[in-house]
Amino acid sequence: MSHVDDIWAALKASSLPSSGARNHGGGSSSTMQGGLPGVTSHVRTLDEPRQSSSSSTMDVSHSGCDLGANGLDTNGLDDASSRGTSDEKRVSDATMNDAEEANAAAAAAAAAAGNLICPSITQRDVNALNEPDRATRKRAMETIARALSQRSTQELVDVLHPSRTLLAPLLRALGDATERVRLVAAEAVLDALVRAPDAAAAALPQIVPMLAARIGAPEQREPSEEVREILSKIVAGPVLHTPAEAIASVADPIADITSRGMLDAYAGVKKLACEAAGLLVAAAPTSGVHPRVLDACITGALKHQHSKVRVAAVAVVEACVLCQRRDVSLDHMTDEIASAVMDDDRENLLASSAAPALHRVVTEDASPQVRMRAFVACARMIGAERAECPSAYAPVPSAAAPHVYPMLLLALTDEAIARSQADAARIAHLVDDAAAVWHKAQPETGPAGDGGIAGAPAPVSDMSDAGDALLPFDAEVATSSSSPPSSSSGWQWWPTPAARAMAVALLPKLLNGVLRTLREWTSAKRASGARSLLSLVALTRGDAAPHASAICPALAAAVADDDAGVAALVVLAARTLGTCCDPSHWLAVALERVASGNTAGTAVEEMSSTPSPNAPNEATVSAGRRAGALVALSSLLRGASVGRGWTPTDAQLSSLAATLAAAEVRGDSSNAVRTQMLSVAANACSAVAGSAAVSPLAEADLVRVLLQLRCASPAEHATGTLGGGARQGRDSALAGGASAALAQLGGGDEAAVLRRTAERVLCTVEPSCASWEATSPDACVFWEMLRSCPGDALASLAPRMLRMLETCTANADNAPAIRIAALRELDALAESSARGAECLAASVGDNVNRETACERAIRAVAGPALIWKVGKTAAAVRHSACVCLGTLLRVGNLDANVLGRVVEDDMFYPGAGKLLPLMFGAMDEDWYHDTRLAACDALESLVRASGRVWSENAKRATYPEITKRLDDANGGVRASAARLLLAFVEACCPNYDSTNVGYLVEGVLVHMDDADDAIAVTVCDALCVLAAHGGHSSIVVKAVSGAKERHRRVRLCEKVLQQAASA
Repeated sequence: MSHVDDIWAALKASSLPSSGARNHGGGSSSTMQGGLPGVTSHVRTLDEPRQSSSSSTMDVSHSGCDLGANGLDTNGLDDASSRGTSDEKRVSDATMNDAEEANAAAAAAAAAAGNLICPSITQRDVNALNEPDRATRKRAMETIARALSQRSTQELVDVLHPSRTLLAPLLRALGDATERVRLVAAEAVLDALVRAPDAAAAALPQIVPMLAARIGAPEQREPSEEVREILSKIVAGPVLHTPAEAIASVADPIADITSRGMLDAYAGVKKLACEAAGLLVAAAPTSGVHPRVLDACITGALKHQHSKVRVAAVAVVEACVLCQRRDVSLDHMTDEIASAVMDDDRENLLASSAAPALHRVVTEDASPQVRMRAFVACARMIGAERAECPSAYAPVPSAAAPHVYPMLLLALTDEAIARSQADAARIAHLVDDAAAVWHKAQPETGPAGDGGIAGAPAPVSDMSDAGDALLPFDAEVATSSSSPPSSSSGWQWWPTPAARAMAVALLPKLLNGVLRTLREWTSAKRASGARSLLSLVALTRGDAAPHASAICPALAAAVADDDAGVAALVVLAARTLGTCCDPSHWLAVALERVASGNTAGTAVEEMSSTPSPNAPNEATVSAGRRAGALVALSSLLRGASVGRGWTPTDAQLSSLAATLAAAEVRGDSSNAVRTQMLSVAANACSAVAGSAAVSPLAEADLVRVLLQLRCASPAEHATGTLGGGARQGRDSALAGGASAALAQLGGGDEAAVLRRTAERVLCTVEPSCASWEATSPDACVFWEMLRSCPGDALASLAPRMLRMLETCTANADNAPAIRIAALRELDALAESSARGAECLAASVGDNVNRETACERAIRAVAGPALIWKVGKTAAAVRHSACVCLGTLLRVGNLDANVLGRVVEDDMFYPGAGKLLPLMFGAMDEDWYHDTRLAACDALESLVRASGRVWSENAKRATYPEITKRLDDANGGVRASAARLLLAFVEACCPNYDSTNVGYLVEGVLVHMDDADDAIAVTVCDALCVLAAHGGHSSIVVKAVSGAKERHRRVRLCEKVLQQAASA
């Protein structure tokens, strides 16, 4: 009886309020309901199940509860705060001390009676978790959490054992309707399981289903991000650090949790889910959850905006591939067969999901940390860093290498990694380590230890002549054979023989895929293909040569990429191929691409199961494709000449020069093609620079190409705007580059190479001159020869040169642009003092009809072009002919008798008649006054040079034309005619008859009163010359005296009369 009294006293004492405590329940006291004093009507008997309660389910919905801003029920709190009883306020300190002692006594009594679950946690606290009032549940949960945090590890193991009564209510609290209750419960469970791992192992079957129900269901049941994060910590921490056998039994619900977590919108939950997924697939390799986890990782985490989440996701991809096992029985199969089956499973998972996902990461992810983690994952799948990997990892070198090795190659050209010494060194270690593991996994073809690999060709050579190529982390290929040079980042690496052997062995398997990637839709994928090809070529070096027939067309097609970065990578890959492989393997293929311009219908096209609908059917295709082929060829030549020190053989140089000089290549007027032709020609000249013997034919072809490129653009010939010796409108870059290449080909002396090749070049272009058009490449070569060739070389070739000029100009049916260009180039040559004089003085013709080049030019080139033909373009030709003729007469230093014969010849050129009538016709030109002006100037030069030997008929035909031009409407033409008049009277009139002199004086006297003072003075000077001649003075005096009274310039008349008086 005393024992019962003690319990009763303890319960009464426990009903007294503690210091500052309030009744938050809002319900009636136990005494008001007729129960025992101090005991509520909701108190359950220990371990007695509750039969009916609306709050007994896991997800209780309390109607009529208002949620505050923090998600808690505020009705009970507000009521309790306003109902503070006066009894509570009157409790004294002594009474509170008595209550605390009573509580302790009650706890001891409850423990003695079996009602105490653990110290500070009573069954009443547990029962309160099912109360409808959320504040009551919150207080109870806080009490339990506080009590659990004070327990030792062994106490936690005992109290959380599934056989005890606390675990189930505690887990049910994770689904409470109040967020605060769930949060406190989750924190309490996490803290307890972390401090007592054995408790987690024992309660795993109870914990995991509850967590799966809350955060692993397809439809998210836990709305709070904070609670989801804590629950995810429970999974990633205590749950997945239990023994593997226990984890395997609950692998499916854990996979649901991690998969749903990786799809969560909250970054913290995603990251924890990724960590948990990695632990799960490692702890349960035969559970079969790997594909499901991998799909969720790729879908939900690998594309997340936070780089830390993506890093964790890459680790999941790595673990899913390396930890997958098939639960097979070995009773009916050997170890080798079982291993092969498992390798096939991993390879299928890798090929279908993991490899494409990692490829997107290494090509598109902007974070260097994420890409670096992906590179590490690729290397580990082959077998690198085995010591740093978890023991559950099982690399599959042979199966994984074809899928992940291309991505590992991308690491070698990652610019961000190259800037970090540590990352670059790790990449080098990964590649070498992976290659070593892969090498050991391959079956040997020869005796043990010989290093032979089944299906892998032995390296062709060690490329000692080209040096060990440093894989390019910057924009150059290193070629030093003595020591590894540093890249711009200061990083350097020499691949091991195993790394090279691995690249050589995998090259046939990888090449088609890499080249196909160069034709992808997105620039990021095309860039990855270019980078992979670059690394492959640099690693395999000379062993890539047998594949040049497939690589060269792909390079030619990809170099024209719209993305400048991709194009630059392709150029670097081509340069690397030229450095690493002997030109005998790729030169013919590259030249074929240039000649045809066709990059389709080859191995590149055959890689695709469906041929491109745009594949051309003809050899001749767009200028863009030919330009791409030229860029690829130029890069290959650059790599060979600079990287290998290659000097082409006569056959190679001849083939190269002949391809560039081919009509279909030189005839392409595209600026891109012209620019790349110069690049190829310059690299060819660089390769043969300093060579003692160069094939004359190849040298002439190169000179022909360079002269064409240095000439003005074909469009200028078509419009007739070619600028003669001034080279107006030329592309300065092309002209400068061509000049430098010519000088390099001649050993620094351009004139020397032009002297050697001038005759062969002219012989090559002469046959086509009759059909030249404005855009003819051979015409450009000829014009540039006239401009650039030394005078002595031109003098020796003067007959051929004049014959070609005659063919261009004499035929009136030729294109006007060609006729004008030829006349202007001849004029420019005559104007160039040293070269022109030496060339024009050369003798041409046979011994019977020997004449100078200048006389031949007047007869056959300039003179026939004066023949009148209807039309404005024909007038333009006549203008150029007048200008050229005037220059030849002025600078030719021809004998007067020779010119006299030309003037007097009735047929100075077949079908042309006499020369003077043609010049008179030009002086009467209607289209351009410039033609009349040029004709007057040309006739003045002719009169001064040969007028004294003219016949009377020639003189009689000339002076009327002069007087006619003095009446011209254009002042410039009248001034030129006045100068012509002065020249005529000085050269022709001393022996002229008086009658014609009188006609002449009467015709020109009026112009001594011209409004232009210069013209009047010139005419006055001409009359003074006549007056000074004794035989003609009287005629002049008579005419001037009669006109003196009518002239405004009496002074000029008096000057003429004074001259006549002194005669």
